[in-house]
Amino acid sequence: MQTETRNTELAAQFIAAAQTRILPEDVQEIAKKCLADWVGCALGAHHEGAALAVRQVIGKWGTGG
Repeated sequence: MQTETRNTELAAQFIAAAQTRILPEDVQEIAKKCLADWVGCALGAHHEGAALAVRQVIGKWGTGG
């Protein structure tokens, strides 16, 4: 298995297992704020030059996703 594929698999397992982990409420709140911040930044930067360049490169990968 390629390293990239293995790392993706491990990350997916870690994230999926989060449903069974008990996290303190303050950690959950901070995680929600971080996710909302990330989404806001991603949406706000959608038309920036760097984001356009990344989409062009990814588009050439031909993954269709």
